[in-house]
Amino acid sequence: MDWLLFEEKNQDEIDPFGLIRDNYGCDAVVKSCGNKGRCCDIHDTCYKRHGCSAISWFCLWGNCRKCNLDVMACVVRQNPGASSCCLAKNCGQARL
Repeated sequence: MDWLLFEEKNQDEIDPFGLIRDNYGCDAVVKSCGNKGRCCDIHDTCYKRHGCSAISWFCLWGNCRKCNLDVMACVVRQNPGASSCCLAKNCGQARL
């Protein structure tokens, strides 16, 4: 359990751009409660369905790659609304 406390306390030093986090809402770049936040929810669901993780951003094939391409397309081309974490008031909290 000590390693969890260390990770939480130093999360910004270890991961300043939020690229390896898995929190409710958007972990990096996109604002959870903005008009693109739902893209992050869709991406998180896709990752869970296919067993992807942050390292999947480096995969050049398979379902995880499709999850990543789809979220990028969503952010660029769509405005699906805010993430569900905005109503739940748990944006930024770690998924357990």
